[in-house]
Amino acid sequence: MKEKVISIAIIIVMILGSFGVAGAHFKVESDSGNSIENTYEFHGKTEEEILREIEETEDKYLEVEDVIGEINVKYWEHEIDDVQIKNDYILLHRDIYTNQIVEYIREWRDITEESFHFEYTNFEPEGIFWMEKVIFLDITDTGHFYDFDEDQIFPVACWEVRHIDGTTILYDINEDRIGHGIPTPGVTGYALSGYDEEYGNPWNDFKNSAFYWFSKWGVYTAGSPTPSPEKISDHVGSSDLRYFYELAHGGPDKFQADASGSYYYASNSGGYNVREDMKNKGPITFAFIGSCEGMTKTGYGTFSYEFRKGQMTNTVTVGYDHMERCRGWEYALKWQDHMFKRMDWGWTIKRSFDSATARYPSIKSGVAFKGDRNLESFNSQRSKSQQSVSSFLQRPIEKFIKQLEPFLILQPMIQRVSNNINVVKTPNTLLAWEKLMEPLTRLIDSVKPVQIIAMMDQEN
Repeated sequence: MKEKVISIAIIIVMILGSFGVAGAHFKVESDSGNSIENTYEFHGKTEEEILREIEETEDKYLEVEDVIGEINVKYWEHEIDDVQIKNDYILLHRDIYTNQIVEYIREWRDITEESFHFEYTNFEPEGIFWMEKVIFLDITDTGHFYDFDEDQIFPVACWEVRHIDGTTILYDINEDRIGHGIPTPGVTGYALSGYDEEYGNPWNDFKNSAFYWFSKWGVYTAGSPTPSPEKISDHVGSSDLRYFYELAHGGPDKFQADASGSYYYASNSGGYNVREDMKNKGPITFAFIGSCEGMTKTGYGTFSYEFRKGQMTNTVTVGYDHMERCRGWEYALKWQDHMFKRMDWGWTIKRSFDSATARYPSIKSGVAFKGDRNLESFNSQRSKSQQSVSSFLQRPIEKFIKQLEPFLILQPMIQRVSNNINVVKTPNTLLAWEKLMEPLTRLIDSVKPVQIIAMMDQEN
C-alpha cells in the first residue's frame, strides 16, 4: 500500500509543477480568528506587477466592467484608432468579498499603427445590428468561428458586420464580401443544427458538445440534426429525459424543426408542444434553449416556464436572450463548453453559468439563467461507488500535501482540504486549487472501485 501512496504522491508533484504559472493572493482566517496572508503568483507576477502591467498596456479599451456571480470582471480589448485586433484581450477577475485577484489572462501582441497601413471607407451596409473595424493578424485568429471565402494574405483588415438576419459577414476595405462567421440561431434562418447550402452544418459543433457532456454524465441522450416535431415530442415525453438541448431558429415559445414552417411549441398551439408532452412528468432537470430569443421571455407559455413547469426548485433553464445582436456570439461554443465542464466538476449549474460568463464576459448580454440557483449536475449523479473511491484516495493525498506545506506557497488552499482553515466568505478564492486538482480528480473518477480493491488485495 505504501508504494501506491508514493505513486499518488508523484502524480501530485507532477500536477503541482504543471500549475506553477497561475495563482492568487489569499487571506484566510483560522478557527481561532487569526489571519494568515499568502501570495500565490499569476504567471510569476505579484498583484502589484499585474496591475502595473495592465496600466502600462497601451491601446486597450475597457469592453466590460461588471459583477458576474461572485466575480468582479474587467475585460479589455486591443484597439488601435477604433480598429479591433482580433483575439487580443486582458481578463481580470477579483473576488467580490476579498477583492483579491482570482484570475488573470493577458493575450496581447505588441504592435503599433505603423505595423499596418489600411484606410477604411465610410461603409454603410443595410440592415445591421452593429459593425466594427477589425484586423486578423494571422490565420489562427479566425478560430472555429470565422471562415474566409478565399485564401487571404495576412494581416487582413476588414469590416465585421452583424446583419439583422443573424449573419456575421466580413467585408474588405473596398466593401466586398470576403468571409463570414457562424450565423446566430435567429428568428429567421436555420433549423436545429441543420444543413444550409451556403454554410453547411454551422451548429454541429454545438450539438456535439452537448451530446458529449450529456452522455458523459450518464443521462439519457439522443441527438438529431433536423428532427421532426413528432420526434422531438417523443423525446420530450420520454420518462427518461432529464436534460434537453436545442439550437434552432426561433423564440421563447416555438423553434423550427425539420423544415420551414415546421415548429415545435412550448404550449398548446395546435402542434406538438412541451406542455402536452410533459403533462405526466415533473419538471426537467436542465434545458438549454438555444434560439436567439429563446430566453428573452420566461413566463407562462414559454419554453423556460413549461420545461420548469413554473417551478424554481430542482429545475433549471439556460439559453439565449437576443443573441442575434450580442457581440459575444463568437464565444458561444467556448462559453457552453466552459459551463458544461464546470457542471462536470460538480459545481452548481448557476455557478457554472456564472463562471462561463465571467470567462467570456462579452457574451453576458446574450445569455440568461432561470431556476434553482443551488441545483447541482454532475456530482448529484455520481454513483456512491465513485464517491467512495474519491474519498478513499483523498485521505493519503491530503496527508501527503500536508507534509509539503513548509515548501509550498499554496498553504491556505491545502489546509482548506482538511477544513483546518476556512477561506473568507467565498468559494471563488479556491478556483486556483480546483484548477490544480482537476487532472487528479478526473484520474480518481476514472478508476473503478473493483480496480482499487484489486490493488489493495495484491499489496496485502
